[in-house]
Amino acid sequence: MLSTSTDPFDVARDEVEALIRKVRSMHKEWQKLLQSENTAESRKFQDLQKELAAELSILSGDLAEVGQLVILGTLAL
Repeated sequence: MLSTSTDPFDVARDEVEALIRKVRSMHKEWQKLLQSENTAESRKFQDLQKELAAELSILSGDLAEVGQLVILGTLAL
């Protein structure tokens, strides 16, 4: 019978990859709005900018977590 446990690195990596895809999509939308809207008055642009900043902050934390898992995995060898 196969073990149902998963490697924490794989889980963290998958989360980071999914978040990167989300941030890329948001950034494309942000760029479109930047070119087509009055960004000082566009609530949609301002909300997207805040959401994008929040997602990038989460991504930064997730990447730090992956880095720690790599270090711990290296030390365990």
